[in-house]
Amino acid sequence: MGIVKARLAWREPEPKVQEQPHWRNVVDDIARRHGVTYARAIAKGKRRNATLPARVEMARALRAEGWSSTMIGRKLNRDHTTILLYLGHLKKQRLKGVPT
Repeated sequence: MGIVKARLAWREPEPKVQEQPHWRNVVDDIARRHGVTYARAIAKGKRRNATLPARVEMARALRAEGWSSTMIGRKLNRDHTTILLYLGHLKKQRLKGVPT
């Protein structure tokens, strides 16, 4: 063991501060405004339509941050095509006559 390693080995490791990522703070704020939790907003089940406005707003906020529909879908527990529907892209394509 080298001298530097021997001197550093006795030190206690500094505790790591667990900070939430920026995206999580954004979606937590949106969920709170809609009166739900993040876990409930991304849950799949019979009552999922009650949280639809929150999920749509979350998808739009993350898209504004530069996220792709696939990345947003992973965080919101949805398929990327569902995210595109939330963002309004599929509706626009249907109006133009482009098959989906």
